[in-house]
Amino acid sequence: MEKSRARTRAFRAGLLALLLPLKTFSQEQAPLFIPAQEFFFTSSDCVFELIVPGAEPGEVQVTLDKMPQDVSFSSMRKESVTGESAAKITAVFKCAKSMTLILPPARATVRGKRMSVPFQNVQVYDDPRLLKPELSVSIPEENFMTGDHIVFTVSIRYAVQVLDIAWDLPEDAIFTETARYEITEPVTRGAEFYPDEIPVISFDWQPLTAGSHSIPGITVTATSYGGAKVEAAVPRMQIDVEPQKDKSPDESPAYSGAFAYAFTRAQTDNDEEETISISAENVEALSKLRSKERHSFPFSKARKIRARTEEALGMVPGANEPSVPLTMIILLSGAAALTLGTILLAIRKKSSGTAVLIISMMLLALSLGLGIQAGRKTALFAGGTVSAVPEENLSTGVPLEAARRVYIQELAGEWAYIRFEETYGWVKKDTLFFIE
Repeated sequence: MEKSRARTRAFRAGLLALLLPLKTFSQEQAPLFIPAQEFFFTSSDCVFELIVPGAEPGEVQVTLDKMPQDVSFSSMRKESVTGESAAKITAVFKCAKSMTLILPPARATVRGKRMSVPFQNVQVYDDPRLLKPELSVSIPEENFMTGDHIVFTVSIRYAVQVLDIAWDLPEDAIFTETARYEITEPVTRGAEFYPDEIPVISFDWQPLTAGSHSIPGITVTATSYGGAKVEAAVPRMQIDVEPQKDKSPDESPAYSGAFAYAFTRAQTDNDEEETISISAENVEALSKLRSKERHSFPFSKARKIRARTEEALGMVPGANEPSVPLTMIILLSGAAALTLGTILLAIRKKSSGTAVLIISMMLLALSLGLGIQAGRKTALFAGGTVSAVPEENLSTGVPLEAARRVYIQELAGEWAYIRFEETYGWVKKDTLFFIE
């Protein structure tokens, strides 16, 4: 009886010693083909590796099932792991297009024991040399009202370096750059190829009118992985903006005016007021609104929006722009009245002809005055110092606030001689946003 038990224990011990490597392989380390490289591309081999502890290459057999569509099996090799008691199985595949690569499990036999060995799922990208930079926009999903700050970020992927960023100023809105991010150094991206989106620039967008608004046109010129200079544009998107709801007196903004909600007072720990800063982008947007007003009729929507924008910037609404369409109508009316008066005099209707001629003279004089106003060169000043002479780094000068409407008296190279009320002097031309 004792001998029988001893033989049984010896058999179990021998079996345990024989199966121990397989137990370690199958339980402690779940068998899995893992990718041998960080990224897979359609232009290169897709390599997977399987490590079998405690086994020799000849003791491992691997069989693959039918491959998915657009995937082909290239080769497989078995070798010993240097310095370890293990076998390494390397399987190589090719992918005809970009995809999430999901391979069927391989059938493996290790020392006569059969098992299923899955492959880790991986993403296969197109050849980086053929990829073009792409832009994306992240806008919070919420209900927007007129004057709300819509802060969003533009991101890029498949780019090595950003060369230039440009954007169109939207109508009926205040649009300001808030941050710009650098991606020119490879270390910031962590690898030679980086498939994730990288932030490039952020904006603060404040629509001033209700309705459906298209996201402003933004383009980024970047270098692709293939070395080409590519201009990428943000995808077309629209948001719906609802009219601002009336607020109770306690909730009313700190700044007065029809569009005061566009620039509400910022709160600090001491509840102190912060000064509104008018940026160059704000001045440029305001100049475009004035240009639009100049080519509209008086009391038009363009004039109201411009005035409300100035209020939103904490300014007292400035002088109205002369209306070019109204000037043309008055001029044509004066010319028509002059023709009619001349005809009436020719047919000897002296009293009627004289009255019509007087009216025509008044209309022509009015159109002349309006034409002189419309013909003056005007611009909005970005803010800074007005100098007595056109030289940089002068210690003297008269400070002039941003967004002031100035008259251009003279242009000389990169300098302009301006007048604002009783202030005359020179400023750099690139600090002026002309009202066309």
